[in-house]
Amino acid sequence: GSGSASERMNPPDSPAAPSGQPPSPTPGPQALGVRSVASIMVIDLVESTQLVARHGEVAIARWQRLALAIEQQARLAFGGKLMRSMGDGLLLIFDSPLNAVRAAFQFQTEISTHNVGWPDDQALLLRIALHVDTVIVDESDIHGFGLALATRLLTVAQPGETVCSAEMRDQLADGLVADVED
Repeated sequence: GSGSASERMNPPDSPAAPSGQPPSPTPGPQALGVRSVASIMVIDLVESTQLVARHGEVAIARWQRLALAIEQQARLAFGGKLMRSMGDGLLLIFDSPLNAVRAAFQFQTEISTHNVGWPDDQALLLRIALHVDTVIVDESDIHGFGLALATRLLTVAQPGETVCSAEMRDQLADGLVADVED
């Protein structure tokens, strides 16, 4: 983990404990989630609309296979968790900024294997954005300002690029061998 404390949050209408004490966290549907620091990864399939328009179900099936491979590798090799699949994109979280960056590099490197034997106009390319921030994570979703920032970072990434926020870069001072441009 990142070593940060986690805090369970309850909805404002949770019943107060007797004697004026704040309510104790209760498991179940009324719990909103756990606040923690997470490394956020947003992945976008470049030109997905054009790929589907030109190549239909073949492009969709290829993306689905790639997305499944990314989810499995993120979980098994890098301790990541898929939080959302958004048609032509994925949202993952990682406990470690270094694991998130290593996963992104691995995904960008291995994309070429998914393109072997396919014409250039059917190549799958990824844009990846990374940010580290405090988020609220529940069983099936993630909430917080950091999501919006990570998503906005995608707009500056070129096809095949991974971009990260200054906050993410600052977490990586040691342990990363890469070319970094400001």
